[in-house]
Amino acid sequence: MFDNRYLTELPANISELTQIETLMLSFCDLTSLPKSFANLTNLKVLHIGSNKFTEFPESICELHNLIELDLSFLSLTEIPKNFGNLQKLQKLDLENNTLQQIPTAVLELTELVELNMSSNELTSLPDAIHNLSKLTVLSLFYNKLTTLNTNICQLTQLKDLCLLSNTLQALPENISQLTQLEKLDIGGNELCKLPDSIVNLVNLNKLDVDKNKLRVLPEKIGNLSKLETLYLTKNLLTELPESICNITTLKTFSISHNKITQLPKNIGQLTELETFFSSQNKLTSLPDTIVNLKSLEDLYLAKNKLTTLPNLTELKNLERFEIEDNPLESISQENVEFLKTVNDVSGWDEIEKAMSN
Repeated sequence: MFDNRYLTELPANISELTQIETLMLSFCDLTSLPKSFANLTNLKVLHIGSNKFTEFPESICELHNLIELDLSFLSLTEIPKNFGNLQKLQKLDLENNTLQQIPTAVLELTELVELNMSSNELTSLPDAIHNLSKLTVLSLFYNKLTTLNTNICQLTQLKDLCLLSNTLQALPENISQLTQLEKLDIGGNELCKLPDSIVNLVNLNKLDVDKNKLRVLPEKIGNLSKLETLYLTKNLLTELPESICNITTLKTFSISHNKITQLPKNIGQLTELETFFSSQNKLTSLPDTIVNLKSLEDLYLAKNKLTTLPNLTELKNLERFEIEDNPLESISQENVEFLKTVNDVSGWDEIEKAMSN
């Protein structure tokens, strides 16, 4: 292992390290690799990201025992055809290059389990994406994808799919085939709706749809019975389906920066909820059942239209409470005394004004 951020070339005798299995050469100033680098045939893990290669280091294509390869932050514009020789490769990081498509050679690496092609210039996915049938993690955030090839839904082993910050306008209806999916990150796109079939992804524990254009949610979203994290911030939602209260596993729930006028009356069923973001909506009141959120630690309600508050005194685990920029007209003495015991309260001006009414 080399630990030299100013390493501009490798020593001539590096090819003698024929038994080495792991080599970390990221964040150096390397401009090339010697041809003799191909002699390191026992290498299994190679990290050479964040260097200054002027052309693709083709000697790595001879390292047939590689299992893990980091080629991130190299400004690569293409990948050679013989890259497909790395048939044992399971983890490939190509983040932050300038690739305009998933290279054909990459699509030949059928043992891949993790592929990161985030921060490239991908505009579409090839039909042959389904060749990578063993993928469990696929990261494609910060690209230029406008649509998803439906063949991506044949990657039925996927557990983690990240599509953040593209320009997607829709998800394929057959996304329901990704039944093993546990994390789906699709924030920062241009989605106006989610396919109804998304509710069949029953193994999801995280769904991030922040910063889209959603106006409604699927009525049966409550079928996502393993969901622990749900981000819906900065959309155009005006209401939430009642079924959302069936997701009793939720721990973090964010609906801030929408146009929601009321919360579902049964929100108190979310008894595992620890953090609830609901700032910058149009809430005029809160359902009394909110008192049942016994696990709640963080409650953010700033910049709504709340005039009163229900009894909060049973929220014994509450540590942070935001209520500023609400037109509070009244507040019970019990709530005032309780809020004095909460570590971090934002909105005392509003509370004190309500006390004097």
